Amino acid sequence: MNSTLRHDYPSADDVQLVGWAKNGDASAFEELVHRHRDKIYARAMIMMRNEEEAMDLSQEAWVKGWQRLHQFMGDSSFATWMTRIVINVCLDELRKKKRMRTESIEEMDEEEEEEIDEGDEEEEEQDLHGRSRPRPRLEEARNIEQPKEAQTA
Repeated sequence: MNSTLRHDYPSADDVQLVGWAKNGDASAFEELVHRHRDKIYARAMIMMRNEEEAMDLSQEAWVKGWQRLHQFMGDSSFATWMTRIVINVCLDELRKKKRMRTESIEEMDEEEEEEIDEGDEEEEEQDLHGRSRPRPRLEEARNIEQPKEAQTA
């Protein structure tokens, strides 16, 4: 006699499938994924507005759902519980992106400040007699009047 029980996954309700999955039945969890994957993906797509990211994050949510299935108490539907997981996964990713953008902007600001600081030092050049004199800055050079011959050319 075969000791493995055969479940009728398609006709089982979510509560039954969750119970079987909690006991290690991966096929029961696969049925849950099959039933709810479109809804979970759609939620990720709404939040991320990018198909590839939505696919990756919805898969990450399914992995977390499997790993944390023992925490599902049944106070809400399985679909609601999974929706909450995918929302949290997407929010984490959005926060991470925001942090990366902020760090990137701060790095750009620092680089810009360094360039400005370096540009503040007046370079010196030597005149015909070997004496050093400051080189005019670009802004100062633009304000110098040109001789009339140069203006008409």
